[in-house]
Amino acid sequence: MSRSQRAGGRSLRVTHLASGDLWAGAEVQLYNLLCAMSALSDVSIEAVLLNHGELERRLVAARVPTLVLSESKLSSGRLMLRLARHFRTWRPDLLHTHRYKENVLGSIAALGQPGLKSVRTVHGGPEVTVHPLRLSKSLPQMADMLCARFLQQKVICVSKQLLDQYAHKIPNFKLAVVENGIDVDAVVRSAARDVALPGMDMPMKIAFLGRFVQVKRLDLIIEIAKELHAADPGRYAVYLIGDGPMKEQVEGLIRQYGLQDVVHLVRFVAEPAPYLAKMNVLLMTSDHEGLPMTVLEALCLGVRVVSRAVGAIPQVLGYGRYGDLITSQEPAAYIRAIEGIASAPTRVQEQAADAYAHVMENYSAARKALAYLEIYEQVVGGVRVRPTGA
Repeated sequence: MSRSQRAGGRSLRVTHLASGDLWAGAEVQLYNLLCAMSALSDVSIEAVLLNHGELERRLVAARVPTLVLSESKLSSGRLMLRLARHFRTWRPDLLHTHRYKENVLGSIAALGQPGLKSVRTVHGGPEVTVHPLRLSKSLPQMADMLCARFLQQKVICVSKQLLDQYAHKIPNFKLAVVENGIDVDAVVRSAARDVALPGMDMPMKIAFLGRFVQVKRLDLIIEIAKELHAADPGRYAVYLIGDGPMKEQVEGLIRQYGLQDVVHLVRFVAEPAPYLAKMNVLLMTSDHEGLPMTVLEALCLGVRVVSRAVGAIPQVLGYGRYGDLITSQEPAAYIRAIEGIASAPTRVQEQAADAYAHVMENYSAARKALAYLEIYEQVVGGVRVRPTGA
């Protein structure tokens, strides 16, 4: 009998609850995880989403059972009731939630299903700092933390740094780390598609891929672009690929510095690999991160990563072996790394093969699916396993 089979001979049943409104790093990671898990014989999975969108479309195409309970049509109370009703029908053994709202709604709804355990993945730190006196914004985060402490059995972080942030809030035996995983073959296949971009005649092409939000520090990227262009006009092109609430501010900075022919805004793309494959550098200047999927994709495609040393990025980059780690938010530190890459293309190409092998060995979606399955079995079996160093 398979190690994950429950009483009555059926396999372990897991419901993943996610928003599904975006197609960003957390959603890509969830998609990769569910596809990898669907290939395992000893677990049955389903996705419950709160929004129609790209994640739903891809999961349906991958034949992952998917239910949408639209939050635009249902209040939080009705969502909770619908979730509880669904749990009684499908009878999952474990609920896996993926964001603040889903953490709260899901873990409370799970109380109505006897024996249903609940875990969450922490994909990154909060994008805004909430003042404790602003109750309208602090109360949801307080509710989320209470659910983590008292209603959910595991808090799974995508980096050791994120785990450390939770260590003073959550009992150690509840904490675990599972880094993101990637379908390397799918990324390489996607990268073969040709795409058109302005400025492709520039010798050095630098990209940012992600949401246009404060924590990503796009202002710093534009400052870096300004100084690179001033030092060596005609050598560098910078591509900001994505969308978000800071788009108008970003456009204003580009106009202010006269960088319209240097910094190019590219709309959000659901398949970033073809764009990333055309780049020499992936630039990450975030104040904090978990483990960005774009970093893994860049290593798969031979693109050098220059990143702030935050989250799980130092570990993924082999602490500098597979990319350049920056320890300050001074533009000069990033510029030195980029100019070093431009001056030593042969060295960068030689290291790219090692980076690809590193991702294949340590960050495949299949390997991470097995790591999650091990945690699921511990939780459903009621076994408390302390993480290393706890």
